[in-house]
Amino acid sequence: MPFSGYGYWKFAVVAGVTTLVSFGFSTATAVAPPPKPLTLQAALAYSDARHSQEVNSARLDLETEELNLDATRALKHPELQLLVTGRRSDRAQVGAPNDLDDSRARLRLVQPIYDFERSKNQKIAAAHAVERTRILLANDLQSRRLDVMKRYFDVLNADLNYAVMNERMTISFLRFNRMREETDLFERHADVDVSAQESIYQKNFVKRQQAGLRQQETRRILAASMSKDPQDPYIPRDLTMPDLSSYLDRELPEYEILLDSVLTSNPLLAAADQQVESAKSNAKAESYALRPSLDAIIEANEWEQKVGTRDDLTISLQLKMPLAFKSQRDRIQRANRIAIDEAMLERKELELEIRALVFDLWQQLSILKVEAQASEVTVRYRDLYMDKSRSLYELEVRSDLGDAQAELLAAIAESTRIELQTALTWTQIDVLMGKEVVIDAN
Repeated sequence: MPFSGYGYWKFAVVAGVTTLVSFGFSTATAVAPPPKPLTLQAALAYSDARHSQEVNSARLDLETEELNLDATRALKHPELQLLVTGRRSDRAQVGAPNDLDDSRARLRLVQPIYDFERSKNQKIAAAHAVERTRILLANDLQSRRLDVMKRYFDVLNADLNYAVMNERMTISFLRFNRMREETDLFERHADVDVSAQESIYQKNFVKRQQAGLRQQETRRILAASMSKDPQDPYIPRDLTMPDLSSYLDRELPEYEILLDSVLTSNPLLAAADQQVESAKSNAKAESYALRPSLDAIIEANEWEQKVGTRDDLTISLQLKMPLAFKSQRDRIQRANRIAIDEAMLERKELELEIRALVFDLWQQLSILKVEAQASEVTVRYRDLYMDKSRSLYELEVRSDLGDAQAELLAAIAESTRIELQTALTWTQIDVLMGKEVVIDAN
């Protein structure tokens, strides 16, 4: 197997190692399966398409709040009522039947005129609730994309780890097999030395098997994150390395600057603000419920018994004056105050959580930056060391070429892991800022 230094290994690990394990599953589904090999862009698109066909709680919440908003708008619409009253009466008149049909049918049109801003505040509260659920739905979709990205990177890391474990197992097996053959033919090695080398090989074999199972596990988890449908048979096989340059080239700002950017644009905080405003408007609407309301009424009547005092058509104004005791008003005001305080408290607690999360992510990026610099030095050293070992091997001088190439592979795997984690951490910050999860094409 030819080796040409770091450039070859970078290509081999990043672009080719994902083909080490194959999976033969059917991909019959309503949504067209992603291309082969799978790209991160295709995985995100497939996830979007699958989730758009599934009912989730955020979408149901939005539909419910939109229905509530429509209901508040209808409070000012005219209401047409049909009232039918079946009645038998006894007039107790001399010479007249005692049992008469005194039924009545009424067609009433009620037009609300003024309710002292109760319906206005109900509509404002409902509009805030709609906006809140709309924000949460958008954030839910981006969180799903972030999860797909994380699971995609888990597969890449699992493939890299398998390549390292496979290389180490292969080297340990070749050494064990050579010692065993030399012992059988020439009795060159003691049995204890052969057993020691076999033990190393067996340990590496177990690790390689565990790494292979991890490959399958991460692929199934990725498939589950791309589609919540348990009947979806798609399991990704070969994955390509995405272009992460837009993340790796970013400059990390000071913590205070980053925190201010997140707090200004965070969708969850925006949704919490909408919840507070909705609670305040609901409180006003509830307090106005004890105020008068004025309606215009047009009523057409049809009477079974005609008498001079019965009107066939009336137009009137109706002023309704709710009567309430002070204790009832106090209970309403207290309940409204509690609802507002709870919404504000949830908002404060959420901000504290976001502040802590931003600090953790900022710390991670700071550490990853240092790790990336150290990893670059390690890869460069391992590349040079392997060139040295290969030169000695070609000169038929005792060489640790196998160990050198295994360590180079491990160094490249670690470097790639750092790059993937850096991109994922930046994406988490983007989601906190309400940005869309977008990956550049390969």
